[in-house]
Amino acid sequence: MSEIPLSCSCGRFKAVLRDCDASSGRRLKCYCTDCQTAAHAFGGGEILDAHGGTDLFHTTPSKLETTEGEEHLACLRLSPEGLMRWYASCCDTPVFSTLASPKLRFIGISSKVVDGDLEATLGPIKTIAKTKDAKPGADGPTDSRYIGAVWGVLSRHMGAVITGKKHNPLFDDDATPVVEPRVLTKEQRKSFTPEY
Repeated sequence: MSEIPLSCSCGRFKAVLRDCDASSGRRLKCYCTDCQTAAHAFGGGEILDAHGGTDLFHTTPSKLETTEGEEHLACLRLSPEGLMRWYASCCDTPVFSTLASPKLRFIGISSKVVDGDLEATLGPIKTIAKTKDAKPGADGPTDSRYIGAVWGVLSRHMGAVITGKKHNPLFDDDATPVVEPRVLTKEQRKSFTPEY
């Protein structure tokens, strides 16, 4: 196990995954419309691959520690019920995603903020999901091992519960997010949603 440094595009926000390596989570690529919409909302469509995929690493939030620039941490929701999409407001870099409640011990890390070689640090992509929403084109992706990703989230959650690892730096002890999320209006969300 080792430490995995994380940094936003401009370097003002930094964090680290402690006691973590490829076996601590699962790397995947998600093509869902929401992930694509969020990328465009941050003005960062360049984080998507040619078909609209987002490279992510799922792990448990107890491994995360913010180390610098916490004042830049912000949160966006595409709708009042949407995922909490955490980003660095200094450069609008998407960094993490969580559910609205920390009860499920889950966090998605944007692979784009991981310093170093992704294959060596996080391992290969093991799951490809939601490809029905992918941008059409030659050599388009197909779903692969989605159930394995779901099982991984649940098994890591149960492991964290059993070992008492409930710390989540993105939420206060009363399960309130450490920053107030900004929620897109329907019109804003529509303007950022790709149409293929």
